[in-house]
Amino acid sequence: MYRCAFAAEHTVYTLVDRETGEHVLGVFNSAADYKAYCKENELDIGDVEIEKERVVDPLSHALANVKSVMARVEEEGDKVIVCLSKGNCFRYDLATMKEYKGNRKDMEKPVYYEEVREYLAKYWDTRVFQQLEADDAVALMQERALQEDPKGFTTVIASIDKDLLQVPGLHYNWVNEERVLIKPDVGLKKKYIQVLTG
Repeated sequence: MYRCAFAAEHTVYTLVDRETGEHVLGVFNSAADYKAYCKENELDIGDVEIEKERVVDPLSHALANVKSVMARVEEEGDKVIVCLSKGNCFRYDLATMKEYKGNRKDMEKPVYYEEVREYLAKYWDTRVFQQLEADDAVALMQERALQEDPKGFTTVIASIDKDLLQVPGLHYNWVNEERVLIKPDVGLKKKYIQVLTG
């Protein structure tokens, strides 16, 4: 949801001369572009003020993004189940030393977050979980399927979240079109690495 919705928005940058207040040049579509411009024109970034503006494309762009992703995911199997979470999961209650996902609390959601969520709920077999993160639900569903088929070819986790690579079974990364089979010992090793590195 986040990636598809955020793909329908971007930041534009305008450079303003700190002394005169004049715009140095129009609009840059990325930080790399305005930095390259400053370098090419021997302009010290400290001499300019950088104005940022969030530009949001029409809702149809966000929905086209999610439709494209779901079409690719649908090609990976017979049935697609979308897992979403609602509200805070149990981890928020367990985190007493530091707030769970506290480093993300000030992050803005994409403008079309709710619309993309509604689209998924309306047009796909969507399961909404309370007190459980969607990633946890996906992992539990995959593990249950592995009990029925220990070779791990019954289900495929379609995700770009590297944390899910600790779950044995088939995985599909729809961004880089990568498919991988995680064996139980590899999944366990990845889990311990995540535990040690956070």
